[in-house]
Parts: sequence; structure tokens; C-alpha cells
Amino acid sequence: MPTSATNRLTINSHPFPSSAPLLIRLKGPNSTKLHLINPAQERPVVQLGTFNLLLHFTTAQHIYASRPAYLTMAPSTTTPDLVPEPVSKLPERPKEDGSALNEHERSELAFVDKFSAPDVYINEKNDTLWFPWIGPIELKPLRMENRTGTFVVGLRSKVAASLGKHRHRGTVTAITMSGEWGYKEYDWVARPGDWVCENPGVIHTLSVEDNTDIVFTISGSIEFLNDDDSLKFTLDIFSFAKLYYDHCKEKGIKPNDALWH
Repeated sequence: MPTSATNRLTINSHPFPSSAPLLIRLKGPNSTKLHLINPAQERPVVQLGTFNLLLHFTTAQHIYASRPAYLTMAPSTTTPDLVPEPVSKLPERPKEDGSALNEHERSELAFVDKFSAPDVYINEKNDTLWFPWIGPIELKPLRMENRTGTFVVGLRSKVAASLGKHRHRGTVTAITMSGEWGYKEYDWVARPGDWVCENPGVIHTLSVEDNTDIVFTISGSIEFLNDDDSLKFTLDIFSFAKLYYDHCKEKGIKPNDALWH
């Protein structure tokens, strides 16, 4: 088959492994044929009449290629110049019902929908409540996750108060909603919008100012300590949940089991 009547892809320089796929996309209204030439033998290896060519060499032969940017197309005597497009450009995906996902992506999405947990919305007034804890400090449960021991709880106080010396056995993060608070052992003060991360094992003493509101995400247990650092008592997710359920029972309120999520 003569090569002078078709486009010759000139590929040279470094060896290109015969087992590697090569994707070439051509542009041009009249680009119907491509001859890929083995440089050593100067004969066609494959001829395809399509715009998107996926060439996979399975023989022991090698073609020669430099970096992809250096692939060139020799001038054609029968068709206009053809310019390879970047291989990083993905083909258009089939659209159905306004979606651009292909069949494989739709399958993955359906799998995730089947086994993933739904989003959760907790209404501050209807789904939870504040209840007294230590002194003027109040708590409001927002999330209780019994598989990981993580719980999210609001803590507030209308007047200055101290929680006492304690140590966390898991990571704790906090976002300040209002007021000011900190730990007696540190020199920083958290104010509205400030975020705090407490690492496991650190001993500190919580101190809050007037009209302070904080949201804590707590993992693991909290060990409350005496002044001599001996253990006073331990609280975990179930301890805090029991406080909430006991308060609801005392007030004749139905507790919200949906907080376990």
C-alpha cells in the first residue's frame, strides 16, 4: 500500500514500548485515513478511517517516539493538514436527563446512594434542647455517633464559669459562636468565629466568660481530674447522652432518638 497518498505520522527519537497504548485524535473534515509507519521498515503498520484512534501494539516491534509534544504529522498530498489534539482532553460523555455521566459513573453513583448515610438536619428549637450541667454551664446535644464514640454538643454559660481540670482521650475541635473562652494554662482567648483543636492527652482547665456559646466535636472520653491530677470521674458519649435522656424524662419530654446518627 503506497504511503505517498496518505498522511504519514513521523515518530522518532526514543523507543516507545510495544505494549503501551497510544491515543491520537485528529482534526479536519477530510481526515479519513492515517498510516502509522514503522520507521525501520517504512511500511504501514495500521490504517484506520476514524477521528479517534486508539492504537495498541501487541507485537515485539517497537515504534520510536519522543515526548508527546513532539509528535508531528507529515504533509499530505490528499487531505488538509491534521493536528493531533492533547490526549488529556476527554471525549464527550453521553447525556441523559441532563446528566453528563457515562454508564460506569452512573453505576458508581447508584452504589454510593445505596450504601451512604443520608444528610442530617437538626433544628435548634424542635430537635434538641439545652439542659443544665455543671453550675451555670448548659449543654445541647447535636450529634451522638455510637459507632465511633464521637459526639457534637453545644456548651454555653450566661455568666463566667469554669469547667474544671480535665484530659481528653481523643481529638476535640471547637468553634466559638459568641462570648470569650479559653484555658487557664494558655494565653490565648477564643472569640466569635475562632476555631480550636485540642489534642489527646493534654490536661487543661476550661474557663468561659459571660454569654459564651461554643460548639464542641468530641471524640473519645473525657477524664476529669482532682487538683493533684488524680482521676475524679470519666465521661464519654453515653455519659452525655444519659444526661440528656434523664433531663427529658424529668421534664416529661420525649427525647429525640434521631440525634444518634
